[in-house]
Amino acid sequence: MVLLVAVAVSLLIGFLSGGTLKQMSSLRIRYLPYLMAALAVQMAIFTPILGTRQFIHDTGSYIYIATLLVTLFVMFNNRQIPGMSVIMFGAFLNALVITANGGYMPSPAEALREAGRLDYVQCSDEDKDCIHSNSTVADDDTRLRFFGDVIAMPDSLPLANVISPGDIVIAIGAAIAIVTVMHRRPEEREPTDTETVPSQPGGAPPPTNL
Repeated sequence: MVLLVAVAVSLLIGFLSGGTLKQMSSLRIRYLPYLMAALAVQMAIFTPILGTRQFIHDTGSYIYIATLLVTLFVMFNNRQIPGMSVIMFGAFLNALVITANGGYMPSPAEALREAGRLDYVQCSDEDKDCIHSNSTVADDDTRLRFFGDVIAMPDSLPLANVISPGDIVIAIGAAIAIVTVMHRRPEEREPTDTETVPSQPGGAPPPTNL
C-alpha cells in the first residue's frame, strides 16, 4: 500500500514538475531476470499457486530468505541508479528481521487485527490447508521486533495491510528514483555492460580513421 501510494505521488510530482516517462526507457537494470525470477517465486509461494502445498509450508520460509538475498544482490549491482541505495537499505532492514525470525516478518497481534489480517496469519501458521504466509504474530521470542510490520493500515482503507520501517524507506527510495529519472536528460543514462567510455588525454574525442 505505502509503496503504491509513493509511486503514484512521485509520478504526479514528476509530471507536474516537467518530467516525462520517456526517460524511464533509458534506465538500465542489471540482472533484471534474477529480480523477476525472485518476485515470481514469492508470488507463487504466497498465493494458491503453490502456497497450499505441504512442501511450501515446510520450506517456504527458507525459499523466501533466498529470494530476499537475490533481490539485495540485484539492488547492490544497480546502486548507481538514483534512489537505489535508499531502496536497498530498506530492503536490507526487512531482510534482516525476516532472517532473524526464521523467514517470517513479525507483526504485533493488534496491528494485524487492525489491518484485518490476524485470521489469515494465524491460519497460515496453524492450518496446513491454508496459504503459506510470510508473516507471523510477534511474541516474547521475536527478534528485532521494532523492524517488523509494526504499522497498521486500517482495514477501512483499500489494500489494508501492516508495514515496516523498511517498507517506508523503500517507498522513499522509489519516489527519489522515479522523480529523478523522469527529469534525467537523454544523455544521462547508465552505460550498458558492453559499452565502454573512450579515454583520451585531455578529454579529446578518439581519433577517427579516414
